[in-house]
Amino acid sequence: MKKQVHTLVVSVIFVLAVFPLRSKENSRFTALQVSTINNKSELGTYQIQMVNSRLQPYIPGDIDEIVRKNRKKNERVYVKLDNNIRIMILSESEISSPNFKPLKQIEHVEE
Repeated sequence: MKKQVHTLVVSVIFVLAVFPLRSKENSRFTALQVSTINNKSELGTYQIQMVNSRLQPYIPGDIDEIVRKNRKKNERVYVKLDNNIRIMILSESEISSPNFKPLKQIEHVEE
């Protein structure tokens, strides 16, 4: 009986330890929590937009790199991540404007 309980406990610990790693590896997107955006200097200069959806947004873990690679000097850019998820990236000129107001991190938009 003790051996069965021990085997069961070891199996459960193994599953709990390995399963989250596999699900992260296989997932194209990482669930966004408002507090997980890493680069604080970028906050407010882009916005995750859920288009025609009220679902929890999912974005790639390298959002800071996506924003940096796609930001333009004088043009606002929209990067489509999925059918109903996009990132609106403000231009450098919009950010440096004296009238600049940081954007909300997540916005639900209807089109």
